[in-house]
Amino acid sequence: MISGLRTTGEVILTGFEPGELLDRDATRFNWAAHHPPLYYLLGLPIEWALRHRPIFTRAFALRLFSLLLSTVTVVIAAMIGRMLFGTDDSAEWLLLPCVMVLSPAFSVHQVCINNDQLLILLYTLLLYLLLKWQDKPVSAKRAVVLGLICGLGMLTKMLFITAFIVIAVYLVLNAKRSRQSLRSLFRTFAIVVAASLAVCGWWFIRNVMVYGRLLITATTYLSAKHLPVEMTPLDFFLSKKFLGWIGAGWLTLRNSHTDLLLAILVLGVSAAGYVKTLLLWLWRNQPLFTPGLFAKFRLLFYALLIHVSAVLFVVSTGSIKVGRFRALHGRYFFPVIVAIAAIWALGVCKLLPQKNRNQFVATVVAILIALEASNVYVTAMLNWYPF
Repeated sequence: MISGLRTTGEVILTGFEPGELLDRDATRFNWAAHHPPLYYLLGLPIEWALRHRPIFTRAFALRLFSLLLSTVTVVIAAMIGRMLFGTDDSAEWLLLPCVMVLSPAFSVHQVCINNDQLLILLYTLLLYLLLKWQDKPVSAKRAVVLGLICGLGMLTKMLFITAFIVIAVYLVLNAKRSRQSLRSLFRTFAIVVAASLAVCGWWFIRNVMVYGRLLITATTYLSAKHLPVEMTPLDFFLSKKFLGWIGAGWLTLRNSHTDLLLAILVLGVSAAGYVKTLLLWLWRNQPLFTPGLFAKFRLLFYALLIHVSAVLFVVSTGSIKVGRFRALHGRYFFPVIVAIAAIWALGVCKLLPQKNRNQFVATVVAILIALEASNVYVTAMLNWYPF
C-alpha cells in the first residue's frame, strides 16, 4: 500500500497507466492504482517527506493520518448525537459516538492505511448536514455544498455513489414538507449532480481516456481465478458464510467468540430498550418518539436501508469482484456506521432509568470503552490487518 501511494501519485501527476501495474499472474495486484485517488493523494506528501525513512516509520505516519481522519469522524458523530439526544442537562448524546467506536471494529479499522477512513468521514459529514438542514428549504447554495461533498466522496471510493440516492430521498421528503414543485425538486438535484461532477468528473473522463470505460474499480482487472463463483441471491443469503456473518461479521474483521459476545451484548441491550418503549406505549400510551426525533431517525434509517441494500445486492449478484463474501467484513457498511450507532444508542437510551440518568450514561460509556479496548487488543493480536 505504501508503494500504492507513490503509484497513485505517478498515475495522476505523470499519466502512468495503472493497467500496466497488474502482473501477469495477478499475484501482486496493485489495488491502490485502480482506486479513486483522493485519499492516496492526501497521503502522498507524508510518504514523500518520509521517503528516506524505514518502512515502519512511514507506515506509522500514515496510520496517524488515518487516525486523524477517524477522529474528525467521531467528533461529527458526537455533533449528530447532540442533535438527536442533546439537552442542557443530559449526557445521553455521548452514547452515539461511544457506540460507533465500538461497532463494527471501528477502532481497528481507523488506523488502517486505506481509503475507508476518508469515505466514512465524508459520508458522516453528509448525514450531519442533511439532519441539520432537514427542517429548512434546500437552497442552491446548500445543494452545491452537498454536491461538493459527493464529488469528494466519489474521488475517494465508488461506494459513495449510494449517497446520491440518500440525497434524492431527502429532497423528496423536504419537498413534500415544504410543498415544493416537482420542477424545483429536479432543479435542486441537478445542482447537486453538477457540483459533484465539477469535482470528480475529470476522474471519469480520465478513465475513458486510459481504459475506454467510465467506471473503474480496484478489482476491474482482477484475473478470472479471483472472481466470485456465480450464485443466485437465494444461495447467497442461505449460505453458511452469510449466516455466520449475521452473528458477528458486521462487528469485526473476522468471526470470533469474543466478537459474538460483544454483538449479543450491544444488540441485546439496545433491543431491550426498544421492547421497554413498546410496552410503555401499549400500557401507558407514552409516545415512542417525539415528532422531531422521529423525522431525524427516519432519515438515518432510510440512509442505512439504501446503503446496505445496495451493498447486499451487488454482493449477492457477484458484482463485487473480490471473492464471494469479502464484502461481508462489515467495512462496506462503514459509510453509514453513524446511522447504525444512532439506532443502537437510541435503544440504550430508552432502557436507562429516568432517575440518575447521567450517572447511568457515564457507567454505560465506561463499559463500552473497556469493551472496545479489549476488542481492539484481541483483534489486533489474532488478526492483524495493517493496510
